[in-house]
Amino acid sequence: EDAYAEESECVISPNTDKQFYHVDHDRSGTEMDGLPTKKFEVASADLGNRGVLFGGIGWYSRLQFPHLNNILELGERVSIESAYLRIYPEVGSWSADNPLPDSLYLYIVDENNVVTDAVMDYLGEEVQSGTLYEDDTYRENTYYSFDVSEFMQEELGASGQYKHGLQLVFNDDTYTQTFRNMTFNDQQSDYPIVLQLIFKVYESY
Repeated sequence: EDAYAEESECVISPNTDKQFYHVDHDRSGTEMDGLPTKKFEVASADLGNRGVLFGGIGWYSRLQFPHLNNILELGERVSIESAYLRIYPEVGSWSADNPLPDSLYLYIVDENNVVTDAVMDYLGEEVQSGTLYEDDTYRENTYYSFDVSEFMQEELGASGQYKHGLQLVFNDDTYTQTFRNMTFNDQQSDYPIVLQLIFKVYESY
């Protein structure tokens, strides 16, 4: 008889009631030693003046701008024309085994870290992924850039419970399927996070 191949499909459906995934991690000897493991906000000052993103254990960073309203004191009326956020990964924190992600994302959060919106691209159609500028010669000039103009315009003048922050995160697959991590510095560093504002000041004469 002639042999022939017959194509068929095998569907394996796991029993999700009995599946369990668990990650143990040892943070002893690090800046995270002694800190709570979940549902706790940690100041960058308690992490060696760093922000941290960490897959597997779900760490993300909240960015706040407590002094934004200070520019309102410069004139009778102030408007923000543009705003760009630069985030510099800490030199030495990435390698071939832990490469920098192609994309990072910003979400808008309220005082309770509840996401209320996303920082969108210039078309307003997709969540802005940031642009990675890599400098292979001078690694300290490697950074992610975000256009946060609309967010800053809306945030200017807000106070109390109406103020918002930004949540910096990996994409979902990186958090759930990898242990990739990235650290960056707050403003107490040689390569601090930078908010570049262009604004107009109006006076009455």
